[in-house]
Amino acid sequence: MYRGLNLNGVSQLAAGERMYGAQISSVRMGNVPGVGWSEKRSLGDGNDASDIYLGPRRVFLQGHVYGRTRAEMFDFQQQLLTVLSPTASYQASPAEFGFNPLYYSVPTEDTAFELDENGDRLRILLVNARPLATPTVDILRDASGGQDDLGSGIGWSSVLECKDPRVYVFPDQETALDGTDSGTFANRGDYPAPLNLLLVASAGAARNYHFVGAGTDMFIDIPAATVAQVLRYDGYLHVLTVETNGVEVLRMDLLRFQNETTHPVVQPGSSGWTGTGSAIATGSRLFWAEAYS
Repeated sequence: MYRGLNLNGVSQLAAGERMYGAQISSVRMGNVPGVGWSEKRSLGDGNDASDIYLGPRRVFLQGHVYGRTRAEMFDFQQQLLTVLSPTASYQASPAEFGFNPLYYSVPTEDTAFELDENGDRLRILLVNARPLATPTVDILRDASGGQDDLGSGIGWSSVLECKDPRVYVFPDQETALDGTDSGTFANRGDYPAPLNLLLVASAGAARNYHFVGAGTDMFIDIPAATVAQVLRYDGYLHVLTVETNGVEVLRMDLLRFQNETTHPVVQPGSSGWTGTGSAIATGSRLFWAEAYS
């Protein structure tokens, strides 16, 4: 599923009846390069090397669109082209620069994931992806020709890029905050997951919220104000913003780390955390999406 369109949801009302919709025939999850440097040592054998981090991921999709008539098929093909357009994806989520969730599911025997109503145990996953180009469309006479009312199909392919290479579990995990908080993180994935905080601060004097956990010990300073404020910390972008009277501004000066700790990431497995502050109002929360490599 991408931007509300089921890319693998062909409808067939009865055996032998003509099909309508899109169907994926091939998915290739591209390898993710490690980004770092290595260089020959000047006075010794071997190389020196830097820290290494993952780069972007690419997803390659191939499939077909079908229609019960040729006209219906071409209409659906245009809908697919629009959904998988880079500029349309950007317009749908400019704050995310057009990187929208591409949802899919895989079966698992991991009992940390519950059985659904059909008795299947699935991991519902997503990658945040943006098309690199509009889809390639293959119009072939043998597949798309013939009588208009006998049904028709067109092959298509698309390449999407994920600036964040992580594969996330849907939906997010979320915990409400009230100013005196503690709990245990659970990351059923195998890869560290960025942590986000949203603090709704009541009007009052300057104060702070102190968070310890997920590999960090950090303070979010809450400035004095005569109205309520909303402070948002984004664990992936590593930025803090403050919204006052509907106006949101960047305030990195309000973010402090104790003992040079890093930005918070929820490690695989279970780990504890605490948060303390004052005048934290209803609506405050921390949230994260469990992650796989």
